[in-house]
Amino acid sequence: MEQVCKSYSHGGTPVHALRGIDLTVAGGEFVAVMGPSGSGKSTLLNILSALDRPTEGSICLDGRDIAAMTDDEVTLFRRDRIGLIFQFFNLLPTMTAVENVLLPILLARRASVADRQFAHDLLTQVGLGHRLHHKPGQLSGGEMQRVAVARAFVTRPRIILADEPTGNLDSASGAEVLQLLRRQAEERQTTVVMVTHDRNAAAVGSRILWIRDGQIHQDSAAESRPAPPPAALQPGSL
Repeated sequence: MEQVCKSYSHGGTPVHALRGIDLTVAGGEFVAVMGPSGSGKSTLLNILSALDRPTEGSICLDGRDIAAMTDDEVTLFRRDRIGLIFQFFNLLPTMTAVENVLLPILLARRASVADRQFAHDLLTQVGLGHRLHHKPGQLSGGEMQRVAVARAFVTRPRIILADEPTGNLDSASGAEVLQLLRRQAEERQTTVVMVTHDRNAAAVGSRILWIRDGQIHQDSAAESRPAPPPAALQPGSL
């Protein structure tokens, strides 16, 4: 990101959500973004995911200039290269857990037997092997969040963007999700950018950005990276 600004109007009053952001994130890096409410964290994530476009500045993702893409090209790029974990799940209520996980693939083509097995494996790894055929209305908030996490992994994306991925989970489930994200970054060189309010969650990353008033005020290595806690996940299974 080079000199990225994002402004919009709220009731006729201009709001400057991002103010000249310069940011480089390396492949395989795990970056946590922290800051108070209204600081620009979510706007930054929306810009990085190409769900929104900057008012000024340029963005290059995985070697591609987002500004030079058409809306259709951006949609396909996001579907194929980026795994999104939303704060409020965005699951389809008429689809089962495994169908929701497979959705990014189903939008592109027919799911293969291998695709379906991978979706089953992902749900098992986030503790939902017994909930494969349950619909969102039959799941708790924490379970729905874990479905959303599994969906982000299903296309084996180059980039994972996560908005408060542990916000609706208990501590044990949250630790497992963070372990998944860390393993993706370290073993598959997947780039992870995670917005969080949780300092302990941020410490699992390799780098922490502090944002205030739409600007990066601090960019530093995480002070500690605790070893992942014991979990049901199998090393290298992703």
